Amino acid sequence: KRRLNVDAICLNVFVPWLVFCLIAAALSFETHFSKPDVSTTYVIITLVFWLVVAFVDVVYIWWKHRRGEAGFMAPSWVLFLCVSSIVALGLAVVLGNRNFWNNSQIYYDLMALNSYDKVEPAMMRGQELMDAGRVRFAPGAHLDLKRAMGFRNMETYCVVPISGGSVI
Repeated sequence: KRRLNVDAICLNVFVPWLVFCLIAAALSFETHFSKPDVSTTYVIITLVFWLVVAFVDVVYIWWKHRRGEAGFMAPSWVLFLCVSSIVALGLAVVLGNRNFWNNSQIYYDLMALNSYDKVEPAMMRGQELMDAGRVRFAPGAHLDLKRAMGFRNMETYCVVPISGGSVI
């Protein structure tokens, strides 16, 4: 009767999960935005590590087979751990990148823009705020809907001047 190796089972459950979480986080969040080379390096180092461990285990299995200690079909928790960690790494790369481009990139682009508070429409021109991500206008500023206009080119685009505050 074979006994289950509880330590190996726990390692084979939690290590690939940890690989997935860490790599997906590195590819989903600010590291990918501010230092993409670092997140790519994490992926490469992790892949090389698991490939080296798998290669060493395959050589060890082959060596045991040559000495007649075990057959090629003997179970190897280490090889299973390597394969499942590489699969977790691949999924983390695909899903982490997808999460970054669909969700995080938009947020980090917006956060990289400037924020302006208490903007007085009568005293500032639009060209001065071209790098704005967020603009809060001074009290009394309002949309001048009498001068609103729009046009359609596949989609509808609208523009309306913001008026109010003191006049220059």
